[in-house]
Amino acid sequence: MRPPEAMARATLGLVWLLLTSCGDDDAEGPKTVENTGPDMFGNAPTGPDGGSNVPNFDANVPEPTCGSEPFDATAVPPNVLLVIDKSGSMNDTPDGFSSDKWSSLKSSLEAAVAAVQDQLSLGLSLFPYPDGCQMPADTTPTVPIKPGPDALPEILAALGSAVPAGGTPTAAALAAALDYFQSGAGAQLTGDRYVLLATDGGPNCDASLSCGADTCTVNLDGVCPAAVDNCCAESVMGQEECLDADNTRAQIDALAAAGVQTLVVGIPGSEIYQGSLDSFAQSGGRANPDAPPSYYAVNTSGEDIGGLTTVLREIAEALIRTCRLQLGSEPDDRDKLNVEVDGEVVPRGKSGWQLDESTDPPTVVMQGNVCGEIEAVGAKNVTVTFGCKTVIE
Repeated sequence: MRPPEAMARATLGLVWLLLTSCGDDDAEGPKTVENTGPDMFGNAPTGPDGGSNVPNFDANVPEPTCGSEPFDATAVPPNVLLVIDKSGSMNDTPDGFSSDKWSSLKSSLEAAVAAVQDQLSLGLSLFPYPDGCQMPADTTPTVPIKPGPDALPEILAALGSAVPAGGTPTAAALAAALDYFQSGAGAQLTGDRYVLLATDGGPNCDASLSCGADTCTVNLDGVCPAAVDNCCAESVMGQEECLDADNTRAQIDALAAAGVQTLVVGIPGSEIYQGSLDSFAQSGGRANPDAPPSYYAVNTSGEDIGGLTTVLREIAEALIRTCRLQLGSEPDDRDKLNVEVDGEVVPRGKSGWQLDESTDPPTVVMQGNVCGEIEAVGAKNVTVTFGCKTVIE
């Protein structure tokens, strides 16, 4: 996993784009240009009369008239819905922790997100809610997504008042997130959209399933009495305790199809479900770049809450490397925009950049490998120039 300081150095820091007017290609001319510099041998130039005004050899070529006009432009904050497991096992205190997982999660979220709250829009959805295997019929998140400084106090208050209890209806929680992004207020959000799923166990709570002991979460968690072969038998605890991996993955796939990527964080207690969590992370489109594992696993060895804080901070810092940069105003001609990343011209096209014309003003959206590089290691600067014909790939 990349050290936080390296990630911070790589973070895209540009919030100002310089739009440079290059003039029209058909600017009036020809004109004589005064040349007062030395020649290649260091001698002062001379004209026919011995003076210093020498006609430029390209006098018949129109000289573009260039000036600069700064445009205020901002990186579009990513929208992150925190989908947080508050099942009863979050009351447990793992080895290496000095407090229970729920208290550690609250402290870690505050520490990790506070530093980057100005660059993120945040929301919160808790599951189950209120307890058992329940989820409310209203799919509006506990805290709807809003600018980070406004959202963080509400998120911490909601976490502070919640009491961990019940099962792990992960698929239902993700289905609610999908509804929010597709038909709720989340559908109107501008910018990239993400779900950050943090869980300490395997998903369950689907009463339609039936399973053996090998996929019964009670058995897998090691809390099924030794005298009972299968705690998911109807006569024991029931089918709601069966591992609901397929339905959970299907919801993550549906989110991805809707343009919402999912990041998966495994809190201590989830290790036995690594195979499922890896598949969730891979389907979500934002797998851990330092895999294995493909999900973000919290290592508690001697770190207490530090392991969880580090994971959450790295994720937050990675997400603010946005590939979307909204212009500060409408350009006079959208066909005269060009983009440079770290001094290199990036052609307009599927592997370079596109213009999202659905926003007002429009938004430059990096594509393909260019976006991938920005998200992976960042960029020192991005410059948009205005006035010259757009370079097309």
